Amino acid sequence: MKKRRGLKRYYRNLSNLNLDWMDFSGSEDSWFDLYHIHVDNTGLGNKSWKSRKQHLDALFLMADVLEEKLS
Repeated sequence: MKKRRGLKRYYRNLSNLNLDWMDFSGSEDSWFDLYHIHVDNTGLGNKSWKSRKQHLDALFLMADVLEEKLS
């Protein structure tokens, strides 16, 4: 198995996603309708449980931030 380079940086950036650009106004001209984000675009979460857990942690952190912004 080939060792992937830059995984520390990858996981650090994964947990520091910036969601300030999203528009939650709910107006009709908002392009936010049906928009979604894939946290694990590269498929690294399928390699091991440790990797999957880090992706899930980032996903739940993003969900908490979005819930806070919506309230």
